[in-house]
Amino acid sequence: MYNSLGRTLPMLSYATQSGASQIVGPAPVGASEVFKAKGGKYVVQDGSGNVDIAGAADIPYGWACGVGDLTAGATDGLTKLPAIDVNPLVVREMPADAAVTASLIGKTCDIVVNSNIQQADIGSSATDVLVIVDVDPTNQRVLVHLNPNKLYTTGVA
Repeated sequence: MYNSLGRTLPMLSYATQSGASQIVGPAPVGASEVFKAKGGKYVVQDGSGNVDIAGAADIPYGWACGVGDLTAGATDGLTKLPAIDVNPLVVREMPADAAVTASLIGKTCDIVVNSNIQQADIGSSATDVLVIVDVDPTNQRVLVHLNPNKLYTTGVA
C-alpha cells in the first residue's frame, strides 16, 4: 500500500497497522455474532455485557484481536474472544464498501456490515466514528482509527 507520505506500507490482512495496544479480555460474545477474516473487527458491548460486531450507528469501544472467521454459538456469552484492544488511536486496516481515493484521507465515515463483512462506509457520514488516515485504491482498503470526538459520549448519570 502506498501512503500519502510516499512510503510503502506492509499489507497485513485487515489487522493492526500502527499504535500501542491496550488489551482487555477475554470477552463473551453475543449469540450468533459473525466475524469475518476479510472484514473489520470493531466491537460494541450489548446490554448484557456481551461483545457484538459494530454496525451502522454504533459507537465501537474496541477491536477484536486474534479473530478470523468466527460465528458465535447460539447462547449469549458461550463463545469468548481472546482479547479486545481498547486503544482508539491504533490504526487498523479494513475494507471499504466502495472505491477509495486519496481525497478521503483525513475525512471521517461510518461503519457498515455487508454480508457479515464489516467495512468502512465511505459514502455515509452520520456517526463519523472512523477517521481515514490512508487508502489503498487498488485493493479498496482503508487505514482508519476511531474518532476520539465521537467516543465516550454517554455519562454514568
